[in-house]
Amino acid sequence: MPLTISWSWLVFAAVITMLFLPTVRAVMPAASTVAHLLVALCFAGQLLLIVILHEASHAVAAGIFGWPVHRIHVSLWGGETRYSVGDTGAPATPGRMLVVALAGPAANVAAAGLGIALTYLWIPGAAGSLLLLYWIYANWLIAAFNLLPGHPLDGGRLVESAVWKATGDPHRGRLAAGWAGRGVAVAVALAGLLFPLLRAGELDPFYLLIGMLMAVFLWSAASGAIHQSRSELTARRISAEMLMQAAVTVSIRATVADLMRTQVCGADPETGQDTDPPVQVIVPDGTSSRPVALGLVDPRAVAGVDPAEADVTPVMSVAREVNPYAVVPFTATGMQLMRRSEETAPSPLIVYDDRAGIVGVIYRADLLQLLASPVLRHG
Repeated sequence: MPLTISWSWLVFAAVITMLFLPTVRAVMPAASTVAHLLVALCFAGQLLLIVILHEASHAVAAGIFGWPVHRIHVSLWGGETRYSVGDTGAPATPGRMLVVALAGPAANVAAAGLGIALTYLWIPGAAGSLLLLYWIYANWLIAAFNLLPGHPLDGGRLVESAVWKATGDPHRGRLAAGWAGRGVAVAVALAGLLFPLLRAGELDPFYLLIGMLMAVFLWSAASGAIHQSRSELTARRISAEMLMQAAVTVSIRATVADLMRTQVCGADPETGQDTDPPVQVIVPDGTSSRPVALGLVDPRAVAGVDPAEADVTPVMSVAREVNPYAVVPFTATGMQLMRRSEETAPSPLIVYDDRAGIVGVIYRADLLQLLASPVLRHG
């Protein structure tokens, strides 16, 4: 389980060190400047340790359910634990997701409790007392902040799990957590504005800046969750058949002259009107255990070929690239289409049928447009 620390955290640590320095000087007036700086640096180090403890607790909880943890990342905005849910190990449930989410704040509460216990068992010097006091405060603060009920905070998982449990739908749970996260973002912005105003009777540019930066980050993350949830809900109404354009296969041995002879429009059996010509998919010669697409014929490139050269111009010279893994079955659901499109973007998806072979092409832009369709979303 790799741990990565962003350069932005180092900038944050430097700022925290400078902000904490006046407090250290006031508590330890007789100490040297080097001592003051070391104690302030220790406080920044404590914050890093607290964040890592928080994220490692998420990782341990995920590991208990057999969910692989990919990494822990620490940046200016805090920590993030990336893990895969449900691919291996226990299936995802509202309860299990909640346990993983609450493991982080629980660890911070336990660490604060340990700090309180130490105050009864140990009498440190001025530097030790200051660091221990801020260890307790920082753990309480991080636990409380992360329990705010909105995505991407741990408290958002509480909202998500509750709605998931009530509706039986994890996507609606994430959607609710996203909207709650927007509310939390607004509350954080207002706190940065009103807290110094109520305490000192005037605005504080520092609190205002911090509040706005955090609010922007929270709003952005919450909006991402809303967008993803809406797309996943819409994807349930989508199938490969709805989106695909009909396709025909062309041998890699073909020439542009062969394309010109076969590129004809069909007719709609119901209206009798001409339809767009099928997409020409270039395939290798021979048979394969799975459909293989080498490229898509670009009609504009074909039109640009000199007719006198068409017989000797290979088909791959007028082809657009296709990801070899961008292949989906004709029976693919909207969720399967969305996942495979994300994995192979920006390549179009090649649709195949077990008996007929390659039968269609789905362009990513068409899929994204349909996922954003308000008719499908609310229909």
